[in-house]
Amino acid sequence: MDFSMLNQIFQDNLAIILTVIVVLLVLLIILSIVMLVKLSKAKKRYNSLVNGATGESLEDIIADNIAQMNELVVKNNKIDADYAEMKSLFTKSIQKVAVHRFCAFADMGGDLSYAVALLDNQNNGVIFSSIFGRQDSCTYVKPIENGVSKYPLTQEENKVLLEAMSK
Repeated sequence: MDFSMLNQIFQDNLAIILTVIVVLLVLLIILSIVMLVKLSKAKKRYNSLVNGATGESLEDIIADNIAQMNELVVKNNKIDADYAEMKSLFTKSIQKVAVHRFCAFADMGGDLSYAVALLDNQNNGVIFSSIFGRQDSCTYVKPIENGVSKYPLTQEENKVLLEAMSK
């Protein structure tokens, strides 16, 4: 093929070639404008994400969240330690109570004598008992370890001990 022939084809179709080039150029300009608009919207979304709603940067927001999370971990660990301490104290606190009022002497009216058992979760504690008479009143305290007293218990004291241990 020779250049003169190409030159002739080019000159004969110059108007068509220029029209096609202009149409392509217009399409490229329109496409560029559409892409610039989309890029502008994406840039705005990116800036709002990076800068946050309050103007803080995303990095600052993440750093603040990590700091808050670390504080919560420390608080949670303290709560766990406090809970464990309270749980151990609670097992040693009085949890089982039983009271029995009775008449110690047949010739006395009313149930003025009493026995009270105060026990923890392991059945350790004390029994208070008071015997009321005409002339005087005597109060006794007997220690209880694992549900047993090293001192002899009266029938009423045994009753409140068993009642308290059953709770």
